Amino acid sequence: MLAACQASSPASTIIPAASPEPTGDTAVLHAATPVPESCAVTKAVAADDVPPAVLAVFRQTTSSSNGTSTAPPMVGNDAFWTTLPADGSLTKDDKIVSVSLVDGPFTASARRIDGNAAPAALSGPSGTQGGADAPNRRGLHVWGITFSSLGCWEITQTLTGRTLKHVVWVGVERPR
Repeated sequence: MLAACQASSPASTIIPAASPEPTGDTAVLHAATPVPESCAVTKAVAADDVPPAVLAVFRQTTSSSNGTSTAPPMVGNDAFWTTLPADGSLTKDDKIVSVSLVDGPFTASARRIDGNAAPAALSGPSGTQGGADAPNRRGLHVWGITFSSLGCWEITQTLTGRTLKHVVWVGVERPR
């Protein structure tokens, strides 16, 4: 069961990115806030608990320089699995990867749970397996999400009547 974030406002900390991102003649540092204790971000399941069918999709679509593939941190159910950020945080404009194990329509939404905010804007999912109905077919799907504000957010994904919810912290304005 997911715990909701409390409505307290954490103190902000400025953390520079590993390297500045050049934009014209200036360098931009990304301002980030660490995940506060009040935002109970969803933790990934143990790697051994990710189903072999999900791992097989990652092996088919991604590989490291030594030819092996491992799934990123994930959470899921019998219909689909979704990636989770290792540190529990996403940027304000980010992507989410899901692996569907069954065919069927996919929907997603996100709402801020530690304050008021407009809903997040979602694009996709776009299936990597091609075809106009790719989002309705099993396999790997990538979809974009733009959060309307920084804070603690609950993402809800539904596939063929099966729902998966997870909580993330949105603490970075721009991609890292």
